[in-house]
Amino acid sequence: MALFKIDKTYFDTFEVLTEPTRTFSSSSVGGVTGAIRVFPLASIGLKEIVNVSAEGEPPIDSSPDILRNDILAAFQTSGSLTGSSAEAAMQGYLDSVTSASITQMNQKQVEVLRFEPSYKFTSDTLRKGVIQNVLFPFYRPRYPTPCNWSFTNYHTINFFTSAPLPNKAGLRGSGAKVFGSIPKQSALIYPFMTASRYSISSSCYRPSTAFAFDFWINPRYGQDTRADVYHAGTLFHCSSSYAVSLVSGSSKDPNGFVDSFRLLLQLSHSAEIPPSSCSLDTGVIGQYPRDLIFSSSDNSLSKNKWHHCCVRWGGKISQQGTGSFVIDGVEKGTFIIPSASIRQEDFPGAGPDALFIGNFYEGPNGKTSPDDSYIAQFFHPAVARNDGLPNYYPSVSYDSDSDLNKDPQRAGGPKGGLMTYVSGYALDHPLRAEVHELKIYSKYRNLAQLAISRKDGVQDLDLERDEGLMFYVPPFFIKNTKIREILQTPFQSVMGSTDDPFNVPLAFGVGGHYLNLENFVKDFASGQFPRLLNLSASTLDTSTGWLSANEFLYATGSVAKRNLTILPCDNGHFKPNFDLLRQDAYQNVGKNMTGERLKQATANAELALTLFVNDSGRRNLSMISLNNLLATGSSVVGGGVGQGAEENTGSISADLAGPTPDDPSIPTGSILTIFNRTRDATSDEVVFFDASNLFYGDRIKSGSYILNDDNLTGSNGQVGITFKDDGRGNLYRCDASGSHPTWASAGTLLYDEGLAVIKTPVVPRFGIDQFKVDMVGERKVYVLQISIPAEAGQLDFSSNPDFEYLRPSELSADANEDFVYLTTLNFLDENLNVICKNNFSQAMVKRVNDRFIVRIRLDF
Repeated sequence: MALFKIDKTYFDTFEVLTEPTRTFSSSSVGGVTGAIRVFPLASIGLKEIVNVSAEGEPPIDSSPDILRNDILAAFQTSGSLTGSSAEAAMQGYLDSVTSASITQMNQKQVEVLRFEPSYKFTSDTLRKGVIQNVLFPFYRPRYPTPCNWSFTNYHTINFFTSAPLPNKAGLRGSGAKVFGSIPKQSALIYPFMTASRYSISSSCYRPSTAFAFDFWINPRYGQDTRADVYHAGTLFHCSSSYAVSLVSGSSKDPNGFVDSFRLLLQLSHSAEIPPSSCSLDTGVIGQYPRDLIFSSSDNSLSKNKWHHCCVRWGGKISQQGTGSFVIDGVEKGTFIIPSASIRQEDFPGAGPDALFIGNFYEGPNGKTSPDDSYIAQFFHPAVARNDGLPNYYPSVSYDSDSDLNKDPQRAGGPKGGLMTYVSGYALDHPLRAEVHELKIYSKYRNLAQLAISRKDGVQDLDLERDEGLMFYVPPFFIKNTKIREILQTPFQSVMGSTDDPFNVPLAFGVGGHYLNLENFVKDFASGQFPRLLNLSASTLDTSTGWLSANEFLYATGSVAKRNLTILPCDNGHFKPNFDLLRQDAYQNVGKNMTGERLKQATANAELALTLFVNDSGRRNLSMISLNNLLATGSSVVGGGVGQGAEENTGSISADLAGPTPDDPSIPTGSILTIFNRTRDATSDEVVFFDASNLFYGDRIKSGSYILNDDNLTGSNGQVGITFKDDGRGNLYRCDASGSHPTWASAGTLLYDEGLAVIKTPVVPRFGIDQFKVDMVGERKVYVLQISIPAEAGQLDFSSNPDFEYLRPSELSADANEDFVYLTTLNFLDENLNVICKNNFSQAMVKRVNDRFIVRIRLDF
């Protein structure tokens, strides 16, 4: 043994950055995978020994410790345990050890915790408050945009269908499910009205001598099964004028599913033929009435990829009757229309018409008078009042029994109403895709204009209207809508307008989610709002059993489809011009206005922009604030219902509160119950995900966090959403192939806290049935490295009295060499106390002339 001192030059410290990869999945079907053990070295061989019995019961005499002590005592005192008795005693001891329960403490696991704001004042309410009011302000200097209680105003219109769940055996999880069909016969129906006086027009959305249909589309959905035939879906349809549809191409993926598509254009009389019946056989397509059917080149659009499309025609004079399909800036097919106009001639006094978005209208449309227009019945007096739409029959009362006050009949249903000679209408070609930036022009668009439209969109509304813009749905959220019936509970409604992304009375009163779809689908060109056919709810007028508000709402497929019609946009090739929100708000300000009238119009315009602010109150037109959604004056002061308090049956506060999440069917009170319980007027349509630092170490690695729900509530397995972080605290959607908008905020990730929050209300109840989290952690390991020199002429003598000189090896050259074996290194402090010890796995040979260094590393 030798003692020597090593100075500081032999010490070195450094850190190692480790990056553990973690995947956690929670599903009501597949269970939980990826949970982390709190004690990583836990073994099922570690047993929990209980020696003390429960109070009032006899002592436990079969405990392994008691049996072991009995055996030892018997051997030490009398030695009576011999032969078979000893064998039986030992076997009893081993059996008791085997049957003992596993130590539960060592089996403790942690999961990624998902939680939502609760309906009462609970710990989840406090968690939300801490994240919103403490952590967000703390991290805001580092992540300015994500750490605001808001989300980006960048969305798509999502058209999808799904089959009904057969029964409750197919229910996946506890979230709201739709046991009826997601309606196929749904559409956004925009009435033909002029933008100035909102009077009936026969050509509001009907170009004649030239046209351009400009839009972004992602063919997100294919067939449900390999055996299914892909059904054509229509994006634009104006009866007897035009139809633009999405049809399948010839390409299929290795599994036999359609993976490419093409665009179909139908004009004039050919626009009356259902697109699924439009054969693209060149021998048929040119013959009347199929002579005005054209398509883009085969496989010109790819599945799950964003494409900018324009179908354009410049007229007989300017472009010699030639039109083309332009996809992603490249012509993908041309066509020739020899006539000077594509519009069918209307009869004198032709009735009003409408533009169908997302489906193809099959049915009659009388042309002799307004009262003979079948499409006009979609805007009868009752629906005009209830939905805030133009009334095509102003002389008829909304509560009359007139045939003019009823929806048209669907095909296959009973005949009746005004049109007794027809069997009804059908909307059997629902689009299955996501779209945004929908535009219709009455003029030809050249490639230079399309390049700007593809990248930046509309810059000046007035200028674009002068350039022929007839129809434009971005879709932006806007604050103001028309007066209509607004649900307060599933059982009551009131007349009013909505200025929030979701139905606030339902959310803060009874905990129901109902998207204010009207606020997202305004036509910026004409100022019109559409009829949301089969995309809305009606109040329940019959007695029911106990259900939650969401279970009432999701009992019908129309509500489920409504709540998923708007989704965060994941098109990274485009960034909209958010100044259009200001232009739309101020479009009527200053026109022939002076004095008080001008002042009031300006105040109204500013009021329409009040939600587009950050948490500091500074205007940001790209963000939608989720703060202060309620006037706090609606809360009860001194009414006995405070934070955490319960409403007592028969109390004054219970009467004021009215409907509750526990019973949404009672009459409406003067306050909203959930708000009165929590006193939190900020959005509760948010979802939190909390991961312990056991998953990631010191922090989550920037750019590594992926959060997925492949079956959103109400979609019956058709719609999934994936969010990813941008490395700067922002969570953006990333489902499409290709580029994604990393700037578009749908949520926030706090890397150092392991906390993620999805703030956008357009993905309701995200992750309630299943979710998956992928992340990479960062963990710094601090290392102390000590280099111990073994110089020549040192450490070559042993003081062990039993030491013998041996040959270092079997080699003849080592016969006369003296050596020692180094087996252990002890590190001593100044008082010669051993503070660290290192044993070599194999003894090291040290000859007199050998010189080497031993490096020891200690991790902290």
